[in-house]
Amino acid sequence: MQESVHTTAWDDRLATGLTEIDAQHKELFAIANELRRLSEAEAAIEDILVDLSYLRNSAVLNFETEEELMRGLSVNERHQNAHLKAHQDFKRHIDRITRLLVTKVDVKVDLMLDFLLKWLVLHISGTDSIMAREVGAIRAGEASDSQENNTSNRTALDESIEELYSTLSDRTIEVLDLNLQLQEEIARRKQAERDFSLSQMWIRTVADQAHSWEYWQGPDGEIIYMSPSCEQITGYSVAEFTANPELMNSVIHPEDRHLMDIHLHYISQHQENDGGELDFRIVRRDGDIRWIAHTCKAIYGKNGQHMGRRGSRRDRTDRYIEEESLRMAAVVFEVVNEAVVVTNRENKIVAVNPSFTAVTGYQADEVMGQDPRMLSEDGMKPELVDDLWRTLVRTGRWQGELKNRRKSGELYICWLSTNSVRNDAGHVTSFVSVFSDITERKENEKRIHYLAHYDLTTCLPNRALFNDRLKQ
Repeated sequence: MQESVHTTAWDDRLATGLTEIDAQHKELFAIANELRRLSEAEAAIEDILVDLSYLRNSAVLNFETEEELMRGLSVNERHQNAHLKAHQDFKRHIDRITRLLVTKVDVKVDLMLDFLLKWLVLHISGTDSIMAREVGAIRAGEASDSQENNTSNRTALDESIEELYSTLSDRTIEVLDLNLQLQEEIARRKQAERDFSLSQMWIRTVADQAHSWEYWQGPDGEIIYMSPSCEQITGYSVAEFTANPELMNSVIHPEDRHLMDIHLHYISQHQENDGGELDFRIVRRDGDIRWIAHTCKAIYGKNGQHMGRRGSRRDRTDRYIEEESLRMAAVVFEVVNEAVVVTNRENKIVAVNPSFTAVTGYQADEVMGQDPRMLSEDGMKPELVDDLWRTLVRTGRWQGELKNRRKSGELYICWLSTNSVRNDAGHVTSFVSVFSDITERKENEKRIHYLAHYDLTTCLPNRALFNDRLKQ
């Protein structure tokens, strides 16, 4: 069964005998009861605001009718003033309720509407009733001192009661407003707690899943947080670091611990700076030595109190070895006696070494972006080019003897070795060619051959050449 809506019905005993004013009073009761119905039905705030505006407009019309009547008949001035104040209080109450509803959509208006209805009952039965009797007496020409005294006494009583209701209404609205503010603050704090909890969970999840070794060490050296990746990098578990924070320093290679001491001293003196990245070695539980890239920064609270330091350590051993290899390769590239040419996939020169200039006479900037065939004698023969590329595709390497021309135009013979370079996916990315000038060696070989097979005096073939030809 549907629960009945609490209403305050119009009572004919409230009638003042003033037809127009009584009709307006009944209309005010009907609107107020409709507002109660909407409120208890939890109607949309917009619908309640529409009826609240209608209630105010109807009340203003009623108040203007009463005030015009009192002015026209010169009703007791004190009574008029009290009446006007009561009207102003009622309009003020409606305006405050409206503002509260507009800004605080969750506000419950039942209690405030009860006050409005009770105010109407009190105002009509008291102040309006006195006005009606005084109007009737004036119209009948029966005003007397006793009537004025009685009106004055009743007016004072009604003023006191209406003032009490007005104060209670103000306090009720204030309490409701404060209660809403309290509820909003509670909701805000709960949301902040949820957001903080979610943020903490998100941060911990990210840190726990990170490949780097993340940690937060308190001001006394205690471990506040340590990511699980510490075990993969060092061989020691989170529990071991937490139980023995000194392990943070112990795992550092003895020869590198002074680097960490200097680093920590620096960040303690420069709060705004993290000291940059520090590379040092650690000794794993199994004795393996790993290279670590370390960053950390001092943490300070809102009031400036030191809360320890946050750090991140990455295992960069593989990268360190790769960088060392690259450095060694760069050194070899620069100092090797053979000429080295690097070309891209389109066979355009992208790098040469100093020996290249010594052999060919060309500076690096003169050949960048050029095809290496510019170095050969009138271009390489098509059949040689085809053989070179077929071999490179099939085996990744080609070597052979070529005749090249220096920048000066001088011809020379070189021994060339070309290798293709592939990426992890197996795709060719570049080619590296190494060659050396063997012109002198070829001439020496020819001279030795001549000396071995010809007589130096007569320049005629000797017995060795004769026997060689005979064997053929």
